[in-house]
Amino acid sequence: MSKNENVAIISSALFTAVAFGHFLRIVTGASLTIGGVEISVWASVIVVIVTATLAVLNCRTLGRPTKVHWLKWFEWLFVFDALVCFYSWVTGLSYWGFSTTAFGWIVLFDVVVIIILNYYAKKASSQMMTQ
Repeated sequence: MSKNENVAIISSALFTAVAFGHFLRIVTGASLTIGGVEISVWASVIVVIVTATLAVLNCRTLGRPTKVHWLKWFEWLFVFDALVCFYSWVTGLSYWGFSTTAFGWIVLFDVVVIIILNYYAKKASSQMMTQ
């Protein structure tokens, strides 16, 4: 897999994660305050449209995505989730009904899934090389 493909997969996964987070905010009606200023839900609608579009455009640069591309994309989604949950766990945050302890367990789960996805991506990549 080339560096350009890796960049496209990672950025696509990041844009997808951001779009999904803002989509959850819209669905749950969660408030968002930055620097003491309440951010309107309409801002999240715009963010979802823009980041989802960027995710799709990044995926299109891959041409027809292979099994390896999809495995890597899911792997990076779990990496981003693990980073957010790790930060929440370390700083003692609690939101969306998850306690600090739950975030620790989610990090552990994410790490296991990342290892499994990485294994299967390498296996699929080596199978493609032999064909």
